[in-house]
Amino acid sequence: MPNTKDWKRKIQHFIYSKKIATKMSVLMITIITLVFLCTVAIFQTYNKRILYENTQEAAITNLTSVNTLVENIIENINTYSYICLSDSDLQQGLVKEKVEITDFRNIEQIEDSLIELISKIDLIESVYIFDTENFLCYSDKSGNNPLRHSNIQDYSWYRDVGQDGQYHVIYRCDDFFRNPDKIPGISFARAIRSLDSMQTIGYMMIHISQEMVEKLLLNLDDNESQMKFYIFSNKDHVLLNTLDSSMQKEAERLGIQLVKEGRDSATEQIGNVRCQISVYQTETLTYMGVTPFDDLHQQEKGTVLLTMILLAVQAAIIIIAALFVSHWYTRPIEKLMESMEEVKNGHFKQIEIKTKHREVQNLIDVYNEMVGEIQNLLEKTKQVEMQKRKAELEVLSTQMNPHFLYNTFDSIKSLFLLKRYEDAYHMMCELAQFYKISLSKGDEYITIEKEVQMVANYIEIQKMRYGEDLQVDYDVDPEVGGYKILKLVLQPLVENAITHGIHGFVEEGRIAVRIKEEKGYLSLVVEDNGIGMTENTLNNVLNGKNTGAGKSFGLMGTIRRLVYCYGGDMVYKITSRINRGTKIQIYIPMKDLRNSSDRPAHLLH
Repeated sequence: MPNTKDWKRKIQHFIYSKKIATKMSVLMITIITLVFLCTVAIFQTYNKRILYENTQEAAITNLTSVNTLVENIIENINTYSYICLSDSDLQQGLVKEKVEITDFRNIEQIEDSLIELISKIDLIESVYIFDTENFLCYSDKSGNNPLRHSNIQDYSWYRDVGQDGQYHVIYRCDDFFRNPDKIPGISFARAIRSLDSMQTIGYMMIHISQEMVEKLLLNLDDNESQMKFYIFSNKDHVLLNTLDSSMQKEAERLGIQLVKEGRDSATEQIGNVRCQISVYQTETLTYMGVTPFDDLHQQEKGTVLLTMILLAVQAAIIIIAALFVSHWYTRPIEKLMESMEEVKNGHFKQIEIKTKHREVQNLIDVYNEMVGEIQNLLEKTKQVEMQKRKAELEVLSTQMNPHFLYNTFDSIKSLFLLKRYEDAYHMMCELAQFYKISLSKGDEYITIEKEVQMVANYIEIQKMRYGEDLQVDYDVDPEVGGYKILKLVLQPLVENAITHGIHGFVEEGRIAVRIKEEKGYLSLVVEDNGIGMTENTLNNVLNGKNTGAGKSFGLMGTIRRLVYCYGGDMVYKITSRINRGTKIQIYIPMKDLRNSSDRPAHLLH
């Protein structure tokens, strides 16, 4: 029987007798195989970690999105409730003597008003009106549903409804209808106060159906992982539940445990499924999301397989190239290397090299194919980045208007209460014109004339709010009036000047708006004679630091939008001195502007 030395000698002889090409082939194959296996192992580990982190981030994003939707629903109901309680028929009916309130004609007028209101609003299912003691009238899209009590003081939620006009939100209110199957998703209760005496003259209950709540909350564009939701209030009322019955109890237990421990996510085994539990808590609601990892791994399986194939193809190309390199390949490879050097400078160009060597030509073809693929990927990345920038622009734009709209409506309401109807009508006309231009059929770019007109409409509204002491001087070059720029550029700057520079700080406020072409740039200048800023405050604004009460949002939000649209070619400068006012200068390259084919015949001066 051969000993160990004989076996060792035979192996050495076998290796020595083989051609160098064969030995190099085996060596390269072995090295590439080991590298490939290590790469696959590292990639899978890294992919799992990234998958977990992305899933966690997406889960929290989904939960906060649902929370935002809930808050928006409540805010919309709040707005509709103002419209309803200020209705003249409702006000007149509730302030009449108690004997007259029961007059069916009065009740019919109020019900007709409620029917007309909710028929136009898909969100609201029903509105119920009580006087200070008993049920009065209602409008309900689902028909006639008997109430649990006729006297409002018999309801458990009556004491929570504030007498000062504050609203009270109830999730899954089971103390309203007699029918146990008729439970609204969200109920909104508020006291109705007389617009003349501000005394409580009744109560209003607005309901949103559970079906409408589920329709609104489950229609998420970014729920790609198909996360399951479980939302409940601090009174254990379940607002939304899409969990499977098999994981209901365990998921609920894990979610409550996370809340107690102060954590926002964890990965746990629920039954035979490995899931990520995510929790987001507010003062009134707890949002819990459950994402099965098995489904996500299945979705990623194709990507992992494709990556492995690409790695294997790359390994095969490297092996082939290493085996057949010779001096006949020197010149084509040098040209190939020269082209690859250009890649370092960002030039992805395909090369036209013809050679008699099949292997080298194959390498060149693969390189050209790779460059073409890179060019396609760069183009796709560019498109994705443009879409991302557009989405960010839309988010910034939607954040800039609501507070202005709210303040204007508040002023209009005050004018109506003061019976200044003509002023209220004038303010509503200016507001309508402002938003007509602002919407601009969804176009992000409007002409400079329209941008200036928006400022004029906005100034007229502010004059009615603050008085005629506010003056604005316009100096707009007619030659640039027809060019299109990103909309909502000037108005936030003027608003910032009024709010943080003039109003409450100087007696006679003046703002200058100057627009002209200057050395190949469109120059936009907004200057005020307001309180100004110290050097330290100005530095904080420019560095994006918090300056109190959102002081720099209109200013720096506009700057960020311009940077997104025009890139680094857009230049801005802000100068300010305390008690000397503030001057904002923005320069946009004329080459980046869009020329309008239908220029208006005149400009504001």
